[in-house]
Amino acid sequence: MNIKYLPDVGLIVLGMQLTWGDRRTDVRNLLKSEYEVNDNIIDLSIYNGGDSEFNIYQRRDIYKNINGSECLFYFNYHKNDFLRDIEIHRGGSIEVGKVKIAFDESIDKIVQELKTISNKWREVDAGQLLFEDLKLLIASNESMGGIGDELGYIYMSKDISHLIQD
Repeated sequence: MNIKYLPDVGLIVLGMQLTWGDRRTDVRNLLKSEYEVNDNIIDLSIYNGGDSEFNIYQRRDIYKNINGSECLFYFNYHKNDFLRDIEIHRGGSIEVGKVKIAFDESIDKIVQELKTISNKWREVDAGQLLFEDLKLLIASNESMGGIGDELGYIYMSKDISHLIQD
């Protein structure tokens, strides 16, 4: 399966464009694949005098197979079910501009290729690199608790402000 990532817009999967802010039901209808709902609320009101404003809403659909292709995708949504970000743990290749990356490639090779289209990058942790202008984070298998320096994780979002530390 080939995915085309469009920073600030979304991505194209199976020839269909998913846009940041799309409704959860629309994403499900476009993908036409089985998914697991994984919604949780982390109640922080007990630490904030009963104020639920700081609660964490985790709303996501987990796809392990899209159109017959083995994958592991997390489609994450805002608390009102609008597409916020996507995490890919395995499956297919991802085109970013003129660069095509795959999960069997070395993270070092991928970084060198992404540097040809983005010069605003930094290592946020060992084996985890953030390309700020692409709004893309990649991580090696090893940095994710696995073995090897191959690509193990990709994170894409319209808003990466939570990943940028001053």
